[in-house]
Amino acid sequence: MSQSRRESNYLIDLYERCTRWPFGQALFSKLFARKAPYFATIGPRVTEVRPNFCEVRFRKRRKVENHIGTVHVIAICNALEMAMGGLAEATIPKHLRWIPRGMEVDYTAKADSDIRATAETRP
Repeated sequence: MSQSRRESNYLIDLYERCTRWPFGQALFSKLFARKAPYFATIGPRVTEVRPNFCEVRFRKRRKVENHIGTVHVIAICNALEMAMGGLAEATIPKHLRWIPRGMEVDYTAKADSDIRATAETRP
């Protein structure tokens, strides 16, 4: 969506500025993770951010594995919270703030590959 058709949003503006350059997603992801340093523990890559949508990916590697060699569910929760935070920052009006109130997790299967976490809401 063009700048003239939407109210300016600092997170989307920063993402668009960073991704014009090589390694821009990596730079943006590091800057984003500085807001909440725990996010950096999974080595996230924000691959898309726009109003009502955010996608975060991270690679399966020893740093995010549990004792059985699969991706630890809390690492996945970390990516999901980061995606939700990106969506919230990109969507809500700048005069409002948000705070996560909870998360419910079901352990439905082992995760043994790279992870893609998305957050999406209806406009």
